[in-house]
Amino acid sequence: MLYRFGQCSVDTSRLELWRAGQRVALEPQVLAVLIHLIENRDRVVSRDELLRHVWGDRIVSDSALSVRVRMARAAVGDDGSAQSVIRTVQRTGYRFVADVEASGSIALGHDLREAHADATEAAHLPLPSEPSIVVLPFQPIGDPSQAGILAQGMTTDVTTGIGRSGALFVIARGTAAQFGGEHDVHDIGRKLGVRYAVRGSVLAAGRRLRISVALTEVESRRELWSERYDEQVDDAMQVQQRIADLLVGSLQVAVERAEQKRSLLLPSANLDAWTAYHRGAAFMFRFRPDECAHAERFFRRSIELDPLAPRAYAGLSFVHYQRVYMGMSHDRDEDALRARDLALQGVAADAFDPMAHWALGRASLLRGEFEASIQELRRATALNPSYAGAHYTLGWVYMLKGERAQADECLELARRLSPFDPLIFAMHIVGALNFALGGRTGEGAALAASAILHPNAHLHVFFAAAVVYALDGQRERARALMGRVRAIAPGYELADFLRVMQFRSPGDLDQLRRAFADLQARAA
Repeated sequence: MLYRFGQCSVDTSRLELWRAGQRVALEPQVLAVLIHLIENRDRVVSRDELLRHVWGDRIVSDSALSVRVRMARAAVGDDGSAQSVIRTVQRTGYRFVADVEASGSIALGHDLREAHADATEAAHLPLPSEPSIVVLPFQPIGDPSQAGILAQGMTTDVTTGIGRSGALFVIARGTAAQFGGEHDVHDIGRKLGVRYAVRGSVLAAGRRLRISVALTEVESRRELWSERYDEQVDDAMQVQQRIADLLVGSLQVAVERAEQKRSLLLPSANLDAWTAYHRGAAFMFRFRPDECAHAERFFRRSIELDPLAPRAYAGLSFVHYQRVYMGMSHDRDEDALRARDLALQGVAADAFDPMAHWALGRASLLRGEFEASIQELRRATALNPSYAGAHYTLGWVYMLKGERAQADECLELARRLSPFDPLIFAMHIVGALNFALGGRTGEGAALAASAILHPNAHLHVFFAAAVVYALDGQRERARALMGRVRAIAPGYELADFLRVMQFRSPGDLDQLRRAFADLQARAA
């Protein structure tokens, strides 16, 4: 069928869009969205219907559809403001509103063969710009009854966990099951249109269990990350869930790092909303003014390209949060307000995005609204139980409140979920303070020593470590770190630390004051 509207024509047999006499190159998913809207132009097509039509049983976020609609509009000379071709019906879906002339397809003879060749080639899906992944069936080894059940359970739990993260397209388990056994990952990637593949195995021998897993970049067949977990099985379901949560947390960080590296290799002019977000995320946790400026630029670019990109709003919220936290702000109150408002925009764009709720939790913490912060952070961890950053921030709030056991539980879980997290130094220093203020000064000093070695450790981390060392009686190390703090910020005082670390326990505040007084006396 050939559809003509304005300066455009769409030939469904050739799978082609032409505009003003020129063929327009489109990703298959964008063309599928456009054709489905044209063919159903007599009604509003719901977002759910479009998601099912284009992605089938693949689990994708709403923002993926928004990106495809935006690209379809751009291809036909429309945009989100004019909406002269594709109109958004709020809270419902989209409708094709341009006048259309339909006729039989012009593809005849050898053109039909070309169309058939196009359709055959389309069976090998191009890699999308967004992160995409398939969890291949875990392979059982050893006792077939126990290992087989655990392998199926691990495959399900890891697939579900990644899907809940909201950060990745994940192929549904039923589709992935067709690729059990030995298959070349590059071929799997072409057939499913994914960039990453997870392979795993489950070895069961009596009560001993070993789960091995690896993450592979399908295009290059390069293994990006691998891990092995050895467990004693008392409660198989509990062990399965715990390891699945750990796996998902580590996989998310590994994919994020790979996507950031990929985005840094692309020319700035070629960035789309997803790659612009990842370019910004590469600078997000470095806590320096120039890095903040880089992150802000790319997050704003991502939002320009996709106004419904929740993670770009969350990232931009964190930029403003960071400026207040690190004393880089020209107007502290304004930046704190911007951090909250941008996080709220992220939640409005996608209420099911865990990172948007994490950003709102941090913005609330910045404003001293502890209960609101806890509520948002718990929402983030409910949406994604493997979200280490949200568990860590929740532990931080509990530490500031003086609730030791709850803080320790959250911080320990965060460190286990993401041992190579970009914020691991922050997890360590907050844990160090929680230990030291609770009387476990030796354990606190050990975590502090790890925190200050991280390349992204900053002024507040060095000061907190100095306090922890002072509480542990390591006065020379404490003095050396205080000297490092004063070299960076000559006028730094306890009040500067307490402005961003809003301790609520009077007992904790007394300990901090005594430790700082001891540092001051020895420095004199």
